[in-house]
Amino acid sequence: MTKQLPGSKYGEGIGGTVAVVEDANNPSFDAATHKTSTDKKIAYLLGDGVIASLSEWERGFLMDVYGVVPLSQKQHIRVSKIYSKYSQHHTG
Repeated sequence: MTKQLPGSKYGEGIGGTVAVVEDANNPSFDAATHKTSTDKKIAYLLGDGVIASLSEWERGFLMDVYGVVPLSQKQHIRVSKIYSKYSQHHTG
């Protein structure tokens, strides 16, 4: 028999973030709490003001590496180059 968690009297239920981990008893990382300078650059680039300006490849690359830990040195460099291209363009 399955035990069901109690829901809210307002109907939202009980929820939380979901992630695939190697060991469910020892989750290693919560991407929502990870805020490196590269993560901030990716979030800026995927924000409303910039995402439409990105090329299809840039947008796909940034979406693929968002929340990935650890990023390779080449990925960090590529994110920095894309950020430099668009941060100068949009900030003046």
